[in-house]
Amino acid sequence: MRHIWSSRIPRWSPQDTTLATAVSTVQIAVAGTAWLITTTIARDDHGIAQPVLGWLCLLVASPLVLPVAGLLYAVLLPLPVAAIAPWAARRARGPEWGWRALLTAVFAAVHALPWAWLGAGYPVAWAWIAAGAVPPMLAVDRARRRTEPVRRVWRWTAAATALLVPATVALLALATKAGVLKEYEPPELTAAELAGEWAGPGDARLSLGADGRAAFADVPAAADDSLCDGAGRWSLDTSGHRDEILLGTGDCGGEIAWLIGGTEKRPELSVFLGDPDAGDLVILTRQGGDG
Repeated sequence: MRHIWSSRIPRWSPQDTTLATAVSTVQIAVAGTAWLITTTIARDDHGIAQPVLGWLCLLVASPLVLPVAGLLYAVLLPLPVAAIAPWAARRARGPEWGWRALLTAVFAAVHALPWAWLGAGYPVAWAWIAAGAVPPMLAVDRARRRTEPVRRVWRWTAAATALLVPATVALLALATKAGVLKEYEPPELTAAELAGEWAGPGDARLSLGADGRAAFADVPAAADDSLCDGAGRWSLDTSGHRDEILLGTGDCGGEIAWLIGGTEKRPELSVFLGDPDAGDLVILTRQGGDG
């Protein structure tokens, strides 16, 4: 009975699980580092300082979080594929590598759905998830050909992570310096291009006139969360690190600076209010086409 059961249900051993988890852990650490850096430098920070405390917390928690993520990935993709492919090749014929490729593509297609729902591009998510299954499966295959158990797996995992993560940071820094990886650059717009109608969350509206006059409704009036309706004047300030418009709100609270961001085709005005660690970011977008 045991022989019949094992011939019908593909399984993997504890050593397979350990190896696939270890390799997946290293991959997630490297891929996560690359993703965080590339997304950080490629997006508009809206003048908000980077959360150093958050980065430190992430670094401290990573030794606990990464193995769990590695285990989750291993049991969702490379381990089932490595177990099912030989069984499928025996039952339905065909080369095992072909079944592995097919099963990896199918599993990755399913697992990429939630990432696409969260905003990642579906083809990119599918490609990353499918490619990530290859190293764990190769590690499992190599271990199965060995006669003795693989030892000190987690020591090698820690060493590889400690080596590859800083190497990834250094490589991306060099790519950024060489111009291969582009940092975010806000658009340089003239006062004439900024003039027009802007809208934000809720009923927030801002009208910038070509003559320097401004009218606004439900927009922040000062460096707090109070909103204001009224009229004032605005001007373009290019003297700082980032171009911004200075909006005079008159009796509502004086002058407030809005950073110019977005892109030339889709410009934005933004202001960050409140506490640096828990404030609110207000973004206005251009209405009625390009500026």
